[in-house]
Amino acid sequence: QSLVGLQRALLAYNSSNYAEAILDFKQYIHDRPMADQTPQVQLYLAISYLAEKKTKDALPILLGLKQSPPSIQEKLAIDWYLAKAYWDSGQKRNAKKLLEELAQQESPYKKSAQQLLE
Repeated sequence: QSLVGLQRALLAYNSSNYAEAILDFKQYIHDRPMADQTPQVQLYLAISYLAEKKTKDALPILLGLKQSPPSIQEKLAIDWYLAKAYWDSGQKRNAKKLLEELAQQESPYKKSAQQLLE
């Protein structure tokens, strides 16, 4: 049942229907807090919150994920979205620090980080 909800959440996410995705991601996390996919689902939830301009909801999720990122690729994504959340919430110094780190690393976020810092 919760896997159907996760599929529905991903479909909504991929269709940029973030409000619906948020509901399904939250339900999946509630139903399966210890599932292997839960950190990735939390990241999708945080990104969905950012897309909906709900930075205050995204920040604690991203900060929690940063404590123990599932993989190096996901660490980079967490740092990128955390920088965006910091920026959107007016915490420019914290955002800049993460952007400077991302601008130094080979990643899909390097060029975007460099551009934002200019």
